[in-house]
Amino acid sequence: MRTKQHCKQGALVASTAFPRTRRAVGPARDWVRVWCLEVGVTEDRAETSALLLSELATNAVEYAEGDRFEVTLWSAPLSVEVRDGSPKKPERREPSDDEDEHGRGLVLVYALSSHFEVNETDDGKSCRFWLGEA
Repeated sequence: MRTKQHCKQGALVASTAFPRTRRAVGPARDWVRVWCLEVGVTEDRAETSALLLSELATNAVEYAEGDRFEVTLWSAPLSVEVRDGSPKKPERREPSDDEDEHGRGLVLVYALSSHFEVNETDDGKSCRFWLGEA
């Protein structure tokens, strides 16, 4: 994993790519949590960022195309972006019952973030959430 980090308009920005496999979601979550703590984000917000990242990364692994997904972080305001190779926008839906393992990811992202957006990119899409002002 190769991480790029720079300062952009007063915010620290870091980005890296992960293989589009289920095994990569845990390391991606850990990377987000550690980076957030290193730049002074509170533990609570670091955990929330890691949780929401894991939901978006899981969607990228399960439904996107290509061999990797990319994660970019901004420190001020705190935001996390996941880019993948599919132009198809994720659908927000409610789980059908308590035993259904699918359908909760975007519900969590919308509930716990201050703003969430999905944008088309030249090679797929970008899903980005903010914790704090967007």
